[in-house]
Amino acid sequence: MSNGTEQGQSFDSDRFVLLHTIYNARLVRYLRARMSTGEWMHAEEVAHTVWATAAARLHTLRESDDKAFGWLCEIGRHAVAAYYLRERGRRKAALDARLAGLDRAPSKLDERRIRRARNKVLIERAALANRATSGEAA
Repeated sequence: MSNGTEQGQSFDSDRFVLLHTIYNARLVRYLRARMSTGEWMHAEEVAHTVWATAAARLHTLRESDDKAFGWLCEIGRHAVAAYYLRERGRRKAALDARLAGLDRAPSKLDERRIRRARNKVLIERAALANRATSGEAA
């Protein structure tokens, strides 16, 4: 199978399959080691991104097949960084949505605090008005 790439280079599917066979398990272990404990289960997803990038850039690989793991790791480092940037954006959006929800709907405790503070202000205003009508100094 020979597909043209963006640069007009031919795709060497035999070499790609060989690299995938040799390095996929090792690459996934490498990616898991680079990801935090709570995220390592996404290493397979990141590995797919690495292999897609490697397929597109296979024509730039100058190392022999038995020394290509460093090249894959370089792509992997960038893929992990991109993953964390995407996740940070998703988490920020989720937190912003939660915050907006909290701002719209105060909890029962917050409602009680607001009611107490409002009542305190009303009592103080009433006391101030009583002092003004009775002639007391404010």
